[in-house]
Amino acid sequence: MRLRTRSERPSYANDGIDLELDEELAKVLNEEDNEAAGNGGKTSKGKGKQGRRRKATQESSDEEFAEEDQQLSEESAVSEGVPEDEDDEIVSDPEPADEERPRGKAKAQASAPRKYKRTHREAFEGPIAAWEDSVSGPRAEDIIDLDEIDGLMTHESIQCRLEDWHVLSEEDGKTYLPDRQTAISVRIGRDPTPVDLETLQSIALDGRVPNKRGFVINTGGSIWALDWCPKVKGQEEKMKRQYLAVAGYQGTMEENHIVGATGVGKNAIQIWSVPTSEGNEVPRLELCICHDFGWVWNMKWCPYGAYEVPGKSDSSPSTIAKLGILAVAFGDGIVRLYTVPHPLNLSQTIEEQYGDGGMEVDAPSDTLFVSCPKSLVELGKPKPCQWTLCWAGVNRLLTGDVYGRVFLWDIERASRNNDDHPQPTFMVQAHEGCVRSIAVNCLRDPVYFTTAGFDGKVVVFDMRDPWTPMIVSRQRTLQHTVAWPTRADKIAAMTQDESIKKIFLTPGPMCKASITLVSMDGVTWMLASAQRHCYVAGVTNTGLLRMVNFYRDRNKYWLPVSVTLYKLEYNRSTSTFRYVDAIPLNPEPKATSSAFHTLLSKQEVSLQTVAWNPNADTASWIASGGVAGLCRIEETLQE
Repeated sequence: MRLRTRSERPSYANDGIDLELDEELAKVLNEEDNEAAGNGGKTSKGKGKQGRRRKATQESSDEEFAEEDQQLSEESAVSEGVPEDEDDEIVSDPEPADEERPRGKAKAQASAPRKYKRTHREAFEGPIAAWEDSVSGPRAEDIIDLDEIDGLMTHESIQCRLEDWHVLSEEDGKTYLPDRQTAISVRIGRDPTPVDLETLQSIALDGRVPNKRGFVINTGGSIWALDWCPKVKGQEEKMKRQYLAVAGYQGTMEENHIVGATGVGKNAIQIWSVPTSEGNEVPRLELCICHDFGWVWNMKWCPYGAYEVPGKSDSSPSTIAKLGILAVAFGDGIVRLYTVPHPLNLSQTIEEQYGDGGMEVDAPSDTLFVSCPKSLVELGKPKPCQWTLCWAGVNRLLTGDVYGRVFLWDIERASRNNDDHPQPTFMVQAHEGCVRSIAVNCLRDPVYFTTAGFDGKVVVFDMRDPWTPMIVSRQRTLQHTVAWPTRADKIAAMTQDESIKKIFLTPGPMCKASITLVSMDGVTWMLASAQRHCYVAGVTNTGLLRMVNFYRDRNKYWLPVSVTLYKLEYNRSTSTFRYVDAIPLNPEPKATSSAFHTLLSKQEVSLQTVAWNPNADTASWIASGGVAGLCRIEETLQE
């Protein structure tokens, strides 16, 4: 090959390309090419210099091509009246005249549409851009309003009537309480003196843990389900209290049940009132819903619109303000829905009607024991057991059984037709093993839902066509939990290497199939995503509660930073539990000679459930509990 000099080469002025070479450079390159050809194709010592010179020439040409393309794009934008800085629209270049029509590589670049490459901030898909800067916990500016549900009232036709509930005496009600009646020795923070916490009693974290508000409750039984009651914004009562429903087993470490097995027995759902204003008040047990349906697998409140303020003037004497609609998966395999009465209104009504000769109620602060012989709706049959559930809006409910099937139930139609045992809208085979967790993509009228099962799969469904699922993850382990944060096209799930990953559902720039979000030091029993801020929390069998900003993407500048809220420890020699706080961000593990003995964690410290508060004023409050029967409630708001 021989390169022509400037005088020998034709002119490409019409193409806007300048590939002129100096005569001396062309001579050197030709000599090196001839020498390489004479050596049988072997490269000479000057090959590296030749390659660098050619590379420099190529880079110079590419820069000129880019400048020409930018000039043509600017002319196209001006001719069409589009501002130059609006790169979010794809604009085609105008057709050039014949005498100015580019050829070759310049023609391909000039005719192709401009590519829009989003920056990291533009690729951020959170509701507010401030979320990507949050690290150590939710801030006041991170909490958002949900305009589509705030202040919205639903299920006004479903009333809570006094005749539907039977009030039990204290003696009869205590037979439904947990079996453990002895106190638990608990150490909190740096206080070396343990506290004896009686069953159904609570203590405050204030004064024991610096700069942290919260409480610890001894529920008495292993906690498998807990959920905060959603309130209607703008209809708060004078007493700033939140209500937390807690349920599970009657026993703790000594009680275990086989997956899929059903059974009946006495148990109770505990409704605790939690003070959120500053003061010396502690949580107290307001209401116990006694039943004979065995243990509780899962439990969820209607997500919004069902709360009523007690003492409404338009209510009749036989009608009680309802706290909400509660869906419960019982040990007998059936899911039941209850219209739960508000404890304050129920106490006042009982005093008015039974104060003189009926049941004795000393004060509204006393625990009320009630039972409901007939629930609002019963879903499913005793076998197979309905193990998990999730609200799909306020009118539909998703349930999953131990055979891997998912059912969609229309609650509004069932209540309107007074159908106590309705048929499902559809049934789909989601997993080869039991369904462990279900989550939906939004609160109001969701379209998509995802499931996690014991076959190791995470599957996404479209409710409009549920028979064409999409498997987004498959692990060689049991999938215990999945979470779908609000307004996101990503979901969070556990992995087989004891970590939490973020799974992307839609393609885009800076996007992979999944990335590791946070590492956990054990099996993650449950993930909880907040509705009003950007944090996802998880609990493990090693007694760890950890949260992480779900919307803080990993790149070469940022790494996900997790916050360990606490770690529960247990000393078997002294039978003392200890809450360890103030753990550094992302601590580096240190190898020790006793590391082998910590591979298997103690059963007593296992945490099994966690829930964020859904209300606007208290969205930073979180509750968690486990096999020991200890429920910890704390505020995570950062100043």
